[in-house]
Amino acid sequence: MNSKKIALVGPECSGKTTLAAALRQSYEGVLVTEYARTYFENNPDNYTKETVYHIATMQKKCMLAGVENALITHKNYVFFDTSMLVITVWLEYKYNEKNTSYMQWEHDLDIQLYLLCSPDIDWQPDAQREHPNERHLIFECYKSLLDELQLPYVIIKGATQQRQLSAIESLNNLNFEIK
Repeated sequence: MNSKKIALVGPECSGKTTLAAALRQSYEGVLVTEYARTYFENNPDNYTKETVYHIATMQKKCMLAGVENALITHKNYVFFDTSMLVITVWLEYKYNEKNTSYMQWEHDLDIQLYLLCSPDIDWQPDAQREHPNERHLIFECYKSLLDELQLPYVIIKGATQQRQLSAIESLNNLNFEIK
């Protein structure tokens, strides 16, 4: 059985984690959390481009483990709270490095849908967030890359409940059924 794979992407503080957790619960799927958050909780100092490469390597391992977990536990859905698209945009935005090699790996993972979360919700500061005034610009980076790579995506907007309803409607349009 192949699980359906959905990646939540978008700028920081755009509701990805909250939405991913809600979808995991609604669809009784597997949730793959964002490794970067774990990394920075344990390493709060400044980071470098090499740090981002390390995070990418670990995120890949987490994503593969999530897919394997879904197979073992017979779950039909895997929700990624981040993806290699996030790493790709991060490298380009922060370091001006255009590196789509991560996207080839992600293409092979066969993600069926990207939910691009709009930054139309209030900024919630925390130590790991860097760009409160650039979220709309970063959102456009995500949208441009999704378009360039011709990946299937839906833009998710609105308050928490509206985001959940929009995401569920989008998944149902792809014949993803709520459990």
